[in-house]
Amino acid sequence: MAIGIGFLGARSASGDPAEDDGAPSGMVAFVQGGQCPVGWEPALLVEGRLVVGVDDGANVGVEVGEPLGDREDRAHAHAFSGELTLASKNIAAADGSNMTGAAAKAYPVAGTTAEETSGLPFVQVKACVKP
Repeated sequence: MAIGIGFLGARSASGDPAEDDGAPSGMVAFVQGGQCPVGWEPALLVEGRLVVGVDDGANVGVEVGEPLGDREDRAHAHAFSGELTLASKNIAAADGSNMTGAAAKAYPVAGTTAEETSGLPFVQVKACVKP
């Protein structure tokens, strides 16, 4: 089954049953106001998650990590690794005992950044699915 993603406008303020809105069964939409439109249900699988599109069907529905809480900007860190290559340099009249401190070769570097929040602005919306 294909799942479409869209954004819905306001629903009827009267609370009357909605006319057929043309949305196919299984479509997920994001709405403001905290309530799904008439005829729609909360899409619980995407609550607190960043939903991204994929071009490989095998990746549809893959969940990574724990969902975010209400207004949460979770701290996170990144691991890194690489290599720093120092070139050979000749220094005239140099006389010292450190012959390998900065030898011309490749040096591995690796570590983890400090944990920080993203600080990015975000808007919270309700995820709803058309049954």
